[in-house]
Amino acid sequence: MAILSFMTKSYAQNVYIFGNRTLSGGVPADYQEPVKNQAAAAYTDQQLKASLDAGYITEDEYNQTMNIKYPDWNSDPEPIEESFPTDVQPPIEAIPTE
Repeated sequence: MAILSFMTKSYAQNVYIFGNRTLSGGVPADYQEPVKNQAAAAYTDQQLKASLDAGYITEDEYNQTMNIKYPDWNSDPEPIEESFPTDVQPPIEAIPTE
């Protein structure tokens, strides 16, 4: 099946922006990867996250799309332990002598 760019854009918009279709149930199998590629290229991180939050895409679909957008993107990063110095003193203010 030939993949038509106007259909790819339309499917991406209907899935990621409007939620009128789902990738798994409303987009033909041959178009699913091209639609993810289109979404990764065309939509901002905030738009993709909003699609996930609204339930338009699944978490797996979100992770797959973000991995296309950012190949080094890690959907499950290791927690970063923050350590704060305990021996920090408050700054000393100079008192004017005049």
